[in-house]
Amino acid sequence: MEYFRFKVFENSTINQILIDLGLGVHKVNHLINTNKVKKGTSILKMNDPVLKDDLIIIDITEYEEQDYEPIYFDLDVLYEDDYLLIINKPYDTLIYDDKNNNTLANYVRYYYMVNNINRSIRHVHRLDKETTGCILYAKDIVTHSALSKMLENNEITRKYHAIVEGKIKSKGVFENPIGKDRHIKNKMIVYKNGQYAKTNYKLLNYDESKNQSLVEIKLDTGRTHQIRVHFSFNKHPLIGDKIYNQNYNNENLQLISYSIEFIHPITRKPIAVNV
Repeated sequence: MEYFRFKVFENSTINQILIDLGLGVHKVNHLINTNKVKKGTSILKMNDPVLKDDLIIIDITEYEEQDYEPIYFDLDVLYEDDYLLIINKPYDTLIYDDKNNNTLANYVRYYYMVNNINRSIRHVHRLDKETTGCILYAKDIVTHSALSKMLENNEITRKYHAIVEGKIKSKGVFENPIGKDRHIKNKMIVYKNGQYAKTNYKLLNYDESKNQSLVEIKLDTGRTHQIRVHFSFNKHPLIGDKIYNQNYNNENLQLISYSIEFIHPITRKPIAVNV
């Protein structure tokens, strides 16, 4: 059996606490109506009151499965607790692929296996295959729901370093809408009917000899290839970008997710991790 345990931080009802953690109403109703939610040995029913510091235990067995083949890789673990895992994603690695077993999901599955973590593999956000750095995983369905809600509400701060062509302004914001290129598979473009996308940046250093800028980037949205599309569209393509940089010269993509910060949704402790 797999159990999720957490301490209540404010007086409320059990269903409201679970909804506040991001679980959908259907899942909340199912967990409570099938007697999966307890306070101590007492089964909690809908609208039962819970008080600050109460310990809640939820049977989450039905939501956890061995969903990827375990493949050994020496993962660089940046942070871990009972609820989440942050790792340093290696270069040229897919997050997951249903037709490919050489992915980060397979490596995390192996890590879970050898550490007796019997949970599904749940990434909270994505990184492109060629992007390195911080990537966040939730170890259970409740934490995943909570972190996904925080991501949607822009409560998880992700910062990147990139090297781009040319001398860029000291700081700025790109808000060009992004959508799929209908003519080229796996390529995104800026067009007026695309999804809203917002990228903040500031210049950290300019290398005059190479005519390249080192920039810090903060995302307010998470569109596919957002950083790469925005900087290419605005005449500063990333070094090593074989899709969006016409001057690509077989270099590695110069983009790293170097920092992630948020308030832990279960423990309420501040989490700040850098590569």
